[in-house]
Amino acid sequence: MTRPTRATVDLDAIAANFRTLRERAGGAQVIPVVKADAYGHGAIPVARRLVAEGARLFAVALAEEGAALRQAGITGEILLLSAGDPGSAAFLAAEKLTPAVYDVRQARALAQAAAALSAPLSVHLKLDTGMGRLGIRPEDLSDAIAVLRGAPGLRLAGTFTQFANADDLDSGVTASQLSIFEA
Repeated sequence: MTRPTRATVDLDAIAANFRTLRERAGGAQVIPVVKADAYGHGAIPVARRLVAEGARLFAVALAEEGAALRQAGITGEILLLSAGDPGSAAFLAAEKLTPAVYDVRQARALAQAAAALSAPLSVHLKLDTGMGRLGIRPEDLSDAIAVLRGAPGLRLAGTFTQFANADDLDSGVTASQLSIFEA
């Protein structure tokens, strides 16, 4: 037996969703997440369409996903939501991929590896504001900042967090996380 399943990807609808999110973001940068082949929608065609809509930064889970976007001609910043493996610092730099720094120990190891690069490696600092996943906890932030300040091989390009209940407008959790992030 077979089940005839078909998915139709409407790039116009994806573009319209991106425009709506960008308008609602009120000037904050919207980062399309195209990990897992854009959740099965096709990372390369989705990214190309969103570039045409003005997207300048994309997020992926793995360095290989970012490299595939580069090979397809995507030139904007590509953020790795997973950790940047210090042993891959040269590869990340060559592909112009921006790893997430989520732990002080990982930041130190990445700083040490990046010291050998010819130019600083851009990183984003992921803050754990209450979701309990990867991220610098507020009590460790000053240590992470000290590592980044003392690491000429790293350049802080941005910060981000992940909201646990962002889709629940009545949840106080998101407001609490936002307050922690802003602080």
